[in-house]
Amino acid sequence: MQRILKKRYYIRKHASLVKSLFARKRFFNLVAGFVSFLLKKDKLINYPSVLMIEPTNRCNFSCSLCVLGSGLDKRAPADLSFDVYKATIDNLEDRLIWVMLYIQGEPLLHKDIFKMIAYAKAKKIYVSLSTNGYLLDTNNINQVLDSGLDHITVSLDAAREDTFKNYKKIDAFQAIVNNIKALVNQRNKTRRLNPCICLQMIVIKDNEEEIGEFFNLAKEAGVDEVFVKPARIDCLSKRFEDFLPSNKKYIRPVYLEPKGIPKRCLKPWISFVINSAGVASPCCEDVLPAYPVGNIFDDTIDMIWNGQRMKDFRQSLSYKIEKNQICKECSFNVFFRSL
Repeated sequence: MQRILKKRYYIRKHASLVKSLFARKRFFNLVAGFVSFLLKKDKLINYPSVLMIEPTNRCNFSCSLCVLGSGLDKRAPADLSFDVYKATIDNLEDRLIWVMLYIQGEPLLHKDIFKMIAYAKAKKIYVSLSTNGYLLDTNNINQVLDSGLDHITVSLDAAREDTFKNYKKIDAFQAIVNNIKALVNQRNKTRRLNPCICLQMIVIKDNEEEIGEFFNLAKEAGVDEVFVKPARIDCLSKRFEDFLPSNKKYIRPVYLEPKGIPKRCLKPWISFVINSAGVASPCCEDVLPAYPVGNIFDDTIDMIWNGQRMKDFRQSLSYKIEKNQICKECSFNVFFRSL
């Protein structure tokens, strides 16, 4: 569920995305991806239009539903170096429309995060970031604004202090609310049009009664949009029922319906994911990842994008999707259906 509170900034966000789309060869590259998807091609002439990059897998929170916070992610702490990031952006700058700087971890812990944002923006690429908001102090707020960031999501996930503390395992609710207000005020004071500021709640049993309060809190804070979304909890099978909301409206349909054969998904034809250790995977739903397709420290983007594992993955989506374990178990399938 999405609610737009300030149309001016919401429209500006989409205008920035459209501007990126029509720069260089990006529109034709995206069209080529759609055509390849429709024709069920596994080797592509296009390159990624969307890139999800994990700047760091370090985090200052221990959220209950996060694979990091719950201890399921056993990776050693790692930060993706700016040089590797820069080389990746340089390699794809004519085709990239959108860079998402988050997967696991807290992006603002990376010492070069604002440098990363600014570098992509200098290439006229749309850039978004998701944060828990705890590190949005005065200095970081100014750097967010100066970097040119297009969209920032703050995952607050609660409207009450006790719920927040129980879920996030830290007493920082009011500090983050104050940080959000400070970001909004500084952006408006300096008459910036970016970033569009979104407040997010992932709905679980403990916070579902607070949704109305959450919308009111967002309005009071002055953010531009609110995003309330069902939680992904299949990765926590041992405690699955403990997190399911009672209202089915806030449960991913795949948790309520028998899992049939999943529909084809466009993602592997137009995007892929790189984590902080350089490991590439075909989809952000493969969070650990279970199906790595290469490593940017060892392989070129072309070797990964049209490598055998990526081609096999696309082919399985086109012809044997019922045997593709990642897509078969994907809890996002109902939300991201293509053709």
